[in-house]
Amino acid sequence: MAKPLIEKIQSPEYTGEDRCLACTVVNLVIALAISLVASRRSKRVSAAVFTAATVLIYLRGYIIPGTPTLTKQYLPAAVLEWFGKDPKPPSQTGLGAVNSYETGNRSGTSKAATNSQANETADGIPEKNSEDATDIDTIDEINPETLLLENNILVPCEQQDDLCLDEDFRQRWQAMIAEVNDNELSASDAVNIFGLEDVAEYNIKTFDDGQVLEADGRRVGQWPSETALVADIAAARIATNDISNWERLSPNAKGQSLNALRLFLETCPTGNGDVELDTETVESCCQSYDVVAARCAETGDRLFEHPVDDIPSA
Repeated sequence: MAKPLIEKIQSPEYTGEDRCLACTVVNLVIALAISLVASRRSKRVSAAVFTAATVLIYLRGYIIPGTPTLTKQYLPAAVLEWFGKDPKPPSQTGLGAVNSYETGNRSGTSKAATNSQANETADGIPEKNSEDATDIDTIDEINPETLLLENNILVPCEQQDDLCLDEDFRQRWQAMIAEVNDNELSASDAVNIFGLEDVAEYNIKTFDDGQVLEADGRRVGQWPSETALVADIAAARIATNDISNWERLSPNAKGQSLNALRLFLETCPTGNGDVELDTETVESCCQSYDVVAARCAETGDRLFEHPVDDIPSA
């Protein structure tokens, strides 16, 4: 009885890692003020009021209706940063798309992932330095476009001056997506194919339409839809054989490559509908901001999103 009630009251979008600390602090101050007023009549009533308010703030993130909306509209970005919140958190673009303040060090990323003495080879992956090879066994810094071009996954388009997916790769990717869809998606699938270290308890959770991969409760990746996650897992399975040195890439570098791949989808991975670009407003715990989103025209599944303000002007 209690659990369903708690789940009904709870607001995941304003609690846990998404908690708006500014809202929490403001509401705790208000709860304290109300309890002090109540203490004039009875200390028991005061304690009960403060306890109830604290429980609600814990479950919902606030007790005063509209607090998150008011925070998004009127609280300056500098104030949000005082509470450890990036005013523009990363979009749900895939593996590794999480700020450091939320996750600490990303799971599965080697501390020796980069080396300033390494030279980038034609395939977009730094070559090993013979004098210090152990420092570069895992690569975190790559050029996704170069990597995909040199491995013939991206090729010049026939009808326009642009890059397109290689037709053979596209067909195999679609077939692999169908195969992944035919089986129940699990966190272990993502852990194995992305090369994450199996030293944590991984879970895939759904928030609205998005998919979040957690390691011991901390986010290591977030996708705007299950379709986007399925597309990444399918592409990673093919990349194991198609991309040279794929196993040397850190999970973060693999995530960059897979994110880039999704940008070149012209049809929805799970159907025949077109992929269209549009702008929309994304709500974070503390602010609202506009993003350019790629979505399946027929189903509405989002495949990619990027903050409008971060797109370089011509």
